[in-house]
Amino acid sequence: MSQTIHKIMYSSSAVDLFSAEALDQLMLKSRHKNAHFGVTGCLIYHDGNIIQYLEGSKASVDFIYGSIVRDSRHHDIHLLCNDQVDKRAFRDWSMALRYIPENRLRDYRTVYDLFEDMMETDTIAHLCREARVFFETFLDVSRLRTGNMHLS
Repeated sequence: MSQTIHKIMYSSSAVDLFSAEALDQLMLKSRHKNAHFGVTGCLIYHDGNIIQYLEGSKASVDFIYGSIVRDSRHHDIHLLCNDQVDKRAFRDWSMALRYIPENRLRDYRTVYDLFEDMMETDTIAHLCREARVFFETFLDVSRLRTGNMHLS
């Protein structure tokens, strides 16, 4: 019997905007820590707004998420999904980083563009169903935080 995989998705806001160099450093540390704990996932960053998907054993995911909640670099953390799945979506990625360009923020098919090189098609389709709500929330939060109600 295979081990059940626990997944979470959350959104948060960076206290200060991350530079490309700061994001690269964060990814290096995250990849090392996640690999140690057997956690995989993806972080999506746009203009100080973060959404992240983590998967692994419940104990490991809870530990990583707890350290995220205590991290002073971001705030307004909202847990969007806390569930179990039969298999990993990001099995080969200790942590993938994807930037969403401003002109693609509203394009829900961007999920395919961002993840097609990482996952099987059926896994992408499943994540896209979840991600639509996820990205709608992300877009709404981005609008509220930037005061820009006309992102395109």
